[in-house]
Amino acid sequence: MIRTFISAFLFLLAVSCAPTLPKEAPTSTQEKSIPLAEDEFTELMRLDSLSKHKVAAESIDVLLSSGPDDPRMSLIVRNNSLCNIIVDITDKSSNTRRLPVVAGKINYIVLLKGMYTLKSSICGAMYFSTKEFTDSTTIILSD
Repeated sequence: MIRTFISAFLFLLAVSCAPTLPKEAPTSTQEKSIPLAEDEFTELMRLDSLSKHKVAAESIDVLLSSGPDDPRMSLIVRNNSLCNIIVDITDKSSNTRRLPVVAGKINYIVLLKGMYTLKSSICGAMYFSTKEFTDSTTIILSD
């Protein structure tokens, strides 16, 4: 299991070093039923890219050296859909982090272990889940 996470993060590190431009917003009527604000997505991607090397290093550190006493975990989100998405990650204190994920790509974030609510619109379909994270995890979202 750890070997899978390490492989995924080494891949993430390599991918995150290459600049990626977000794809265009969905154009079909069905996909526009819950529109993604492309300006917001672009801004979140810009902000995400500013700290990506630091987050990648911290994520690798969490994967390689975290134990049961380490309060941190790494959350990897794989977007297998054809649409750019923003995943809202809300903790039990109602603090929300917004993670942009380009269509067909992955993104990751380091969080404290605990209970989280995840929400996103994936090509017009709503995703909502409440999960307790006790270890690093990969979530795969698709349309």
